[in-house]
Amino acid sequence: MKSIYTLQILRGIAAWLVVYHHYMQMFYAFESASWLGGFFVTQGAFGVDLFFVLSGFVMTYTMANHQYRAPAFIINRVLRIVPVYWFYTLLLVLLAWLCRESFAFTRWDIPSLAMSLFFVPHKNPSGLGAYPFLTVGWTLNFEMFFYGVMALSIWVFRHYWMPACLALLLLAPLYWSQDWPLHSLLGSPMLFEFAAGILICNATLHLPRLQHLSPLVPATLLVIAILLRSQMMAAWPVLWRLSDLLYSPHLTTLVPAALLVAACVLGERHFRQNRITDFLRYLGDTSYSTYLSHVLVLGVVLQLIRPRQDPMSDLMLVPIVAIAVLAVSHYSYKYIETGPLYRRMKLTLLGKPGEANGGKIQK
Repeated sequence: MKSIYTLQILRGIAAWLVVYHHYMQMFYAFESASWLGGFFVTQGAFGVDLFFVLSGFVMTYTMANHQYRAPAFIINRVLRIVPVYWFYTLLLVLLAWLCRESFAFTRWDIPSLAMSLFFVPHKNPSGLGAYPFLTVGWTLNFEMFFYGVMALSIWVFRHYWMPACLALLLLAPLYWSQDWPLHSLLGSPMLFEFAAGILICNATLHLPRLQHLSPLVPATLLVIAILLRSQMMAAWPVLWRLSDLLYSPHLTTLVPAALLVAACVLGERHFRQNRITDFLRYLGDTSYSTYLSHVLVLGVVLQLIRPRQDPMSDLMLVPIVAIAVLAVSHYSYKYIETGPLYRRMKLTLLGKPGEANGGKIQK
C-alpha cells in the first residue's frame, strides 16, 4: 500500500506539538515566559485532534487497499498498538518509583493498572480525572474504541461497513447520556474527528478529480486552517455558534484538523521530497513511539535538570528534550514497535502477506 508522504509529515508534526505541550506542562505548569512557550501551551494539544482525523483517514485508506476481514483487522491493530503501550505503562511503574519527584502526580493500584492496560476509562487514583496510569493513553481508549466499532461494522456489514461505522461515531456523542457509564468516551464529540477522517478519505478515493486540482486549493485550505486555529478569522464566532448548535465544543478544533488533513492529501502530488521533508517523514514514522515515550523522557530530564523561568533555561532544555525524545523514539520504533517480536507475532497470527487471502473480505 502506497503511503501518503504529506500525511506522515503531518503525523510527525502532531506528535511533536504534543511533546512540547507536555514539556510546558511538566516544566513550567503552563506558565509561559515566551511566545514559543505560549504557542505550545495553546496549540500543542491540537496534535491529538490531528491524530484522530488522521486515524480515521488512514484506517479507511487501509481498508480500501487490503479489504481485511474483521478478525484480521482487529488483530493487526492490537499488535500495532498494545505491546508498545504495555511496555511504556509498565516502565512508568518503575520510573515513578525511581524518579518520585518528577512523577509525583502518578498513583496507581492493581485495579486501575489493569483497567489502564485494557483501555477501560476510569478515574485515575491520582485525582487527575478519567485518565489511565500512562496519562497520554487516554487517546488510545478512543483509538481502540474506534477500531472496535470499525471491526464490528466490517464483521456485520462487510463491504458496506463505512455507513454503519459513521452512524455509530456520529450518533453516539449526540445521544449518550452523561449519567451512563463511559460517558467520557462514548459521549465525547472527539469521535466526530474519526468520522471526518473517514469522509475525507472516502471523498478522495471516489472523486478522482480532486487529485488534479490546482495547488492553490490545498494551499488555501492550509491557510484557512491556520487562521482558524489562531482565531484571526471573522468566521470564528460563527463557528462557535455552530458548535453550540451541534452540541460540540470541539468543532473549532475538528474543522482546522480536517482542513489540514484534506490539504495534505490534495497537495500530495505537488509535493517534492528533500532532506528536510525526509526527516519530517521519519518523525511521522516514529510518532507513535514518540507519543508514548515522551512523558517518561520528560520526567527523567526534569529529575536531572531543574528549569528556571528565563530564556537561557529554555535555550538549553528545548534541544536536550528534543535529542532525548528523538533517541528514545528511534530505538523504540526499531526494536519495540516494529522489532523482531512484533514481526514474529504478526507472522504467527496473520501469516505472510497474501497467504490464505491475507484475511481479506472475499468479493
